[in-house]
Amino acid sequence: MSFWSWFKSWWKSLQAKARYLFGVWLLGLLLLGLPVPWSDFLGITTLRESFRGYIGFVTLAAFVFWVIALIPFVERRLARRRILQNLRSLSDGEKRILAYCLLHDQRTIAREVGDPSAVALCNKGLLSQAGGLIDMAKIPFTIPMFVWVRLQQDKSVLGNVEELARQLVQAERSRW
Repeated sequence: MSFWSWFKSWWKSLQAKARYLFGVWLLGLLLLGLPVPWSDFLGITTLRESFRGYIGFVTLAAFVFWVIALIPFVERRLARRRILQNLRSLSDGEKRILAYCLLHDQRTIAREVGDPSAVALCNKGLLSQAGGLIDMAKIPFTIPMFVWVRLQQDKSVLGNVEELARQLVQAERSRW
């Protein structure tokens, strides 16, 4: 096993254990910062005095790695926030698609291949292309869960949902 493959596997396991790193950091803080009467009562005074340097190093390392492990979580939250800001700048066609899904309580909708509104929603991160084909002319699209939850919490973002959904159905019927 090469060093880099070992390092990558170690790094992945480290990121998955952010909770444990926080626990080690908190335990180290308690061990180092506990008042003397309490540490005497717990019987850890000699342990603390003998291994203060090691405990401090492990505590600091756990804190640093915990902060590093939080970076992907924070980035994901910021990306979701940016995507949800796109709800304020939707065209009428984009609103119609989301309103139809919301009104019919379905996260997935079939749209024609190359539908400009669906493609625009995908580019904004508010819709994603699901796998498979409905038929030769339609592709399924799915609203990501965090967008779906936001839409259900605040339907006023889209305006009059019933009217927009009705307009989408009328537009579909007029094409055929």
